[in-house]
Amino acid sequence: LVYYFEIHEGRKVAVTDYDFTGITFFSRKRILSWLETLNSSLVDRNYVDETAYYKFVQVIKNEYLKNGFFDIEIHGPFFQFTESNEAVISYKLHEGKQYYIRTITIKGLDAKNRQEILAKLNNTAGGVANFLEVDADIRRVVSSLSVKGYIFAYLKNQNDQELLKIDTNNSSIDLKFDLEPGKKVFYEDYKIIGNNKTKAEVISREIELEQKQLITPALLKELTDRLLALGLFSSVKITPIITRDLGEDNAATTLLINVQEKDSIQIKVAPGFRTDLGLKTSATLNFDNLFGSNKSLGINAQANKRFDLSGLDPRRRGENKNFIEWGTSVDYAHPYLFNTKFKFDASSAASRKRFYGFDAEIFQNSVQLSREIATFLSIGAMYQLEVINQYDASKEIDAGYFRIGSLSPSISFDFRDSAIMPHRGFLTTLTYEIANPTLNSLDREDIEINYYKLVWRNKIYLPINDSVTFATSLVMGMEENLAKEVRHDAVGNVILNANGVPQTKGYIPSIKVFRLDGFDTVRGHSDTEINRLQRGQDINEMIIQDRAYFLNLKLEPRVYLDDSLILGVFLDAGRVYVQKMQPEELRFGAGTSFKLVTPVGTLDFNYGVKLKRGRDANNNKESFGRFHISIGFF
Repeated sequence: LVYYFEIHEGRKVAVTDYDFTGITFFSRKRILSWLETLNSSLVDRNYVDETAYYKFVQVIKNEYLKNGFFDIEIHGPFFQFTESNEAVISYKLHEGKQYYIRTITIKGLDAKNRQEILAKLNNTAGGVANFLEVDADIRRVVSSLSVKGYIFAYLKNQNDQELLKIDTNNSSIDLKFDLEPGKKVFYEDYKIIGNNKTKAEVISREIELEQKQLITPALLKELTDRLLALGLFSSVKITPIITRDLGEDNAATTLLINVQEKDSIQIKVAPGFRTDLGLKTSATLNFDNLFGSNKSLGINAQANKRFDLSGLDPRRRGENKNFIEWGTSVDYAHPYLFNTKFKFDASSAASRKRFYGFDAEIFQNSVQLSREIATFLSIGAMYQLEVINQYDASKEIDAGYFRIGSLSPSISFDFRDSAIMPHRGFLTTLTYEIANPTLNSLDREDIEINYYKLVWRNKIYLPINDSVTFATSLVMGMEENLAKEVRHDAVGNVILNANGVPQTKGYIPSIKVFRLDGFDTVRGHSDTEINRLQRGQDINEMIIQDRAYFLNLKLEPRVYLDDSLILGVFLDAGRVYVQKMQPEELRFGAGTSFKLVTPVGTLDFNYGVKLKRGRDANNNKESFGRFHISIGFF
């Protein structure tokens, strides 16, 4: 059977007028101004949007509740359609009485504390009642005490009708809070339970409390987060217990710290697919909390086989050669080196990878020291020695043996409200990498590795409301070859590169040249598309004897649907440069983002389109857009 449907769309129905029967308190113009809050493109253009008009009932009701109208009744919307395909939207209102706050009474507190709490309430005696803020004011009464150390405070008449008493005859409201503040508690000691494997000193190091320090909910949350950040526990619960009366309304407390430990040995296998690397799999064996002292040892291995060779240069892509790429590493972490606050990390890795213009076998060894100076300030320094054997290179200068010894100090300022899922604050990090023969970099008659790299990363989060945040990322980088001595042949002639430029003794190895990838990519572009210079060729086709730069900007309004799902739209911009930075040449991509929150960050699904499609060196037009999957968080 075949079914056919004949659909006559007709025309959109235009709204010619709005009618609000029964309004006296608000003006018609004021009520119409609230239509903007519906975020309906049809309503904004004066067309009928039935769903939006039904939502408008609650918008109107909330505005009346804010202004003391408890008995507000709204009927509608009613749609009156004319023969000329137009409509009039009508609402019928019964405003009722406007209520005022007659009295606010707080029992159980002295005069000073009462006045401080009254000053924080949205509703005030003698003012118009704001019914939308009543529940919030009830919470403010208790929270105002808890932040002052009365963490056992509670409202005795929480469910009592006397808490909110409405006098309909006099259109007034009486608020009566009967509080039991309890004692103001100060730190004295702590007890740890549940640490079957973990040494007590591992937990004790994180408890930086002073005797008689005031205990508040914020302090307990900070301490809980600090212990969870160790990665050793699946849950941490801290319960204050009063142990001694200090006189008046003060008491000493012992913190009962109950921890639930994670498994100390973890095995992870992660098969998957990446558009740039093809089919991939990885395996990890982690030994966490070695000897109960929070030391860790990780062994990692991964392999991949590309299905798409578009990330290679034209020659290597045309040969259609492919092989399995692999990488292995062993990582060791010691969080408190020599019982100091310095964290020590050591890593050894070996890999075989394909790059744009060559293949390489890489051996890396690194050691790193880092320290958290304050809750917002961290410093670190890493020494890394890389031995690289590059082969199948399209440029002779990219083939052969390289040894790069580098030192990378860094500093980070973190004022975010959360590292996993931030809503507000900012993070800025500055990293400076220097490599030269003094640090054991290669130094031969024909080549000297001597360069520096400077990368500045910024992430800013501006909250719009409780569920919407505007996230911004700005990353800038500069690198420069410092071995600029011009090379001469045996008879004293200047040696020239293939492009006719005099060859210097040093250059930045291709493996260290900036590329926009990973978090720094411009969504909507592939690796080869975004890493082209203004004149069309890939940056790795250039020999960087002087300077290179990169710039990456991301703008992303986000809606937090719940604690695990985030929806956003984005605008990305970025470019790589040689010799000088030219921000006016930025490339742009825009699209949508869906984020699934995990304990280590977010799993991001992004689709971006190019705002201006370019052409490659062969004059081929670029793709329209691209789908990206990434793990992390910006």
